[in-house]
Amino acid sequence: MTAQLSAGGRTHRGHVRKRNEDVIVLEPDLGLYAVFDGMGGHAGGEVAARTAAEELAACIREPKRSHLLHQRRGRVSRRDVLDAALDAASRAVYMAGLNQSEYFGMGTTAVACLVVDTTHVVIGHVGDSRAYLLRDGKLAALTRDPYPSRCFARSAMSA
Repeated sequence: MTAQLSAGGRTHRGHVRKRNEDVIVLEPDLGLYAVFDGMGGHAGGEVAARTAAEELAACIREPKRSHLLHQRRGRVSRRDVLDAALDAASRAVYMAGLNQSEYFGMGTTAVACLVVDTTHVVIGHVGDSRAYLLRDGKLAALTRDPYPSRCFARSAMSA
């Protein structure tokens, strides 16, 4: 039996914030699906989410772009690629915050799914963005929030 994958996305600013700081990545040709949720209490949450989303997709398109895979030889798993891409996205957010003082300390959470084959995916997440599986009309959580929550932000780089 082959699993059927479908994806869609919609964002909402929520009931507290004035701006929507969410970014959705739907790249079926890459097998990449991700959600980034800028941290509303931090400067530049929307910039952090967009920066992380762009870097993640770029690293999935070109895995050697990531410093973690740049020198690597031999077989690289999809898990390795996703880990390296999430790390590169975190670094991109951190560096953007250092280079633009108005965004210092900006952050975003992330959850990403990378398709391995017709029955397997790799999931990575940072912070309290979650992944769920919808099967037979029921949702099942695939990730749990870390405690304390880690996110793409300056503090996460030094933690």
